[in-house]
Parts: sequence; structure tokens; C-alpha cells
Amino acid sequence: VTCHRNVTCHCKFTCHRKVTCHCKFTCHRKVTCHCKFTCHRKVTCHCKFTCHRKVTCHCKFTRHRKVMSRKKITGHVS
Repeated sequence: VTCHRNVTCHCKFTCHRKVTCHCKFTCHRKVTCHCKFTCHRKVTCHCKFTCHRKVTCHCKFTRHRKVMSRKKITGHVS
């Protein structure tokens, strides 16, 4: 996902194990968001981003229509 000036980017995807990863951020410059995840007994979600502003990544893991865990990561990347 590539974001340009003053545009909010969304990166959302699901897998067969009902795992969703959502990355939402807004940046004044060109932003590239890379989301990767692995579906197995252990579910991992990795969000990589490049931005001069604060970026927030939301990773929601669900199973059997129930929320197992939520992860919110906010950080600055140069």
C-alpha cells in the first residue's frame, strides 16, 4: 500500500484461520506499508512501515468468532 500526501492508508487482510491485520496511518509524505502474517498454531502479525510521523498498527486475532488478543503498536520510524 502506498500513501501520498494527506491520505489515510489501510492495509487489511484475512487468512483461513480468521486472522485479520489492520494498519491505519496518515502521513504527509509518501508512505509504504508492508503487512505480513503467518497462519499456523501460533499466529504472528508483523507490520513494517516507513514514515516521518507516528504510525499506529492494529492487529486483531480472532478465532471462533471470539477475540483472542489485540495488539496496538505505535512508533516512529525514520
